[in-house]
Amino acid sequence: RVTLSNADAMVAALRKAKREVTYVVYPDEGHGFARPENQFDFYGRVEEFLAKHLGGRAEPWKKITGATAELR
Repeated sequence: RVTLSNADAMVAALRKAKREVTYVVYPDEGHGFARPENQFDFYGRVEEFLAKHLGGRAEPWKKITGATAELR
């Protein structure tokens, strides 16, 4: 299990190295997703990421009502 401080450090190192990073935190979730809104939000973002970096198609990501995602 990765702590939030470990994730923060990794993101800081990647940004320092001029790497593209999308860092999304769901503050009301633990290591998994309990809330369906957050699940839909997360998987929509993953689909868009994979399409962008691996090629292929994806539905454009759109904000999910009730999702608690925070971009950092």
